[in-house]
Amino acid sequence: MTARVRLVEKRRLDNHRPEFRPTDSDKLYGSEVTLATKLEGIANAVPEALVVDFIFGRVTGGSLTQRIVDLVTDDPTMLERPLFAAFQVGEQDAAQQQRKDVNVRLRQLGSNVRLKSAAEMRKALDEVLWEGPTIKSFDKTDLNAPARIHARIESQRILRDLSADTISSIDTILADSFRVSQTFQTGRTVTGLTPQQTARSILTALSEVSPVQPTGADLASKVAVHTRGLFPGWAQAVERSGNAAAYRAARSGGDAEFALRAAERQMERHGNRLRRSRARMISRTEIAAAQNAGIQAQQLAMIDAGVVSPESQKEWITGPFDVCQICQPLGGQKVPTASGFLWQNGSGNPPAHPNCRCKTRLVPTIGQA
Repeated sequence: MTARVRLVEKRRLDNHRPEFRPTDSDKLYGSEVTLATKLEGIANAVPEALVVDFIFGRVTGGSLTQRIVDLVTDDPTMLERPLFAAFQVGEQDAAQQQRKDVNVRLRQLGSNVRLKSAAEMRKALDEVLWEGPTIKSFDKTDLNAPARIHARIESQRILRDLSADTISSIDTILADSFRVSQTFQTGRTVTGLTPQQTARSILTALSEVSPVQPTGADLASKVAVHTRGLFPGWAQAVERSGNAAAYRAARSGGDAEFALRAAERQMERHGNRLRRSRARMISRTEIAAAQNAGIQAQQLAMIDAGVVSPESQKEWITGPFDVCQICQPLGGQKVPTASGFLWQNGSGNPPAHPNCRCKTRLVPTIGQA
């Protein structure tokens, strides 16, 4: 009998020391799901006809980008709201942790003063009321509030990146299609396919059902409509799965139309699956970025309020297990609060890479009680 082990981590501020945000934690997980659902919906809503028009040069890349941006016209803040919520959660969690850390330092200095929230006030010690940020409604928060600014800027960047990836994927599929077309006509081997697979690929099926020899653009139009919202590497994976499906269908004795239908069904399934994965990856990363932006804002607010010294630092906190090679050397590093960290091919605050779960923590400096 095989033993089953399951690690349950539902809260943000327990189970581990140092604390970190599990990927399935309550409010932040809700924001991740919301953002991922919106992103997947946007990618799926890009019209297939628009992709085909772009391939054949009937519309420009700018038109395609604008159409993707227009998909959020009905609710221009759909991407901002979950980012805004994650920013606020980061602020709140940071304030709670900072209060604990400052009180530890005060205790070490022999002071009876403690920072307390209104709900925590006691009479045994000298207490200073320190209220952290409160959760506010998105619609009632000033447009110039840090959380709104962050959400607005990042949501616009996400849309631009999604548009750029879609165009890059189409360009990659188009380039691959012309290489396959040239190989098919000259008999040279296609990179990534055996000669037998080349002879029974999507292009072969198209050639059999088309009255004229199909071009690379014709082949690309069959493939690229299933790669919307994916980056080039994943788009090529969809393309390969379609060719493999056409090859299997041909080997089973199916005619060209049967092979094309099999390829399109496979590419549709694979494209949908990868779009869902991509949306979740972007969502986890962006929610983590918003959370860390909120943490940074709260760290600076603690200094601005004079509670801790401007010489205070922040520490990079990793998860307790399965730490990647990028983040492992960063764990425990300390830098000035207003500065950023340096890592392989990057700098700033967490996240350091897609799906990164790291965060920072204030290391308060208090010279005397």
